[in-house]
Amino acid sequence: RALALDPLSPQTIYAGTARGGVYRSLDGGTTWAALHDGLGSLSVMSLSATPTTPATVYAGTVAGLYHLTDSDGRWTLLGDGRILSVTAITVDRHHVEGLYVGAGGVLLKTLDGGQTWTDVSQWVLSPTPLGSTPTEKSAPSSPVTGHSTQERR
Repeated sequence: RALALDPLSPQTIYAGTARGGVYRSLDGGTTWAALHDGLGSLSVMSLSATPTTPATVYAGTVAGLYHLTDSDGRWTLLGDGRILSVTAITVDRHHVEGLYVGAGGVLLKTLDGGQTWTDVSQWVLSPTPLGSTPTEKSAPSSPVTGHSTQERR
């Protein structure tokens, strides 16, 4: 369902599956190892690797948003458990602990690593006034966000 490349380690790939959790390859996809310790659900909908901190990845599941670093090797639930069905995650390049998360039909933002969240859905839902231009005109320089798709049966 979701893939994320570690921008600081080109051979490292994370894969999130619909029923099997998260797997990591350190050799460009030749071999894979399961990363399930502490993950609250094996149904992974989104992944994102940080562009500034080595081997740090976020996973969006039906049970919430989780964080993993190689220093601890265990997934940690972010927030208070009220953020469910995380379908999109993007790391804020301007804030070390900043994230944007799509969950439950809203867009949420944190600048403190998931301790507190702000609903910023109105930024997306409000139309851009005539004559104004978006503040960011360029695309990200590297693929650090995960993307989720719905399974079709």
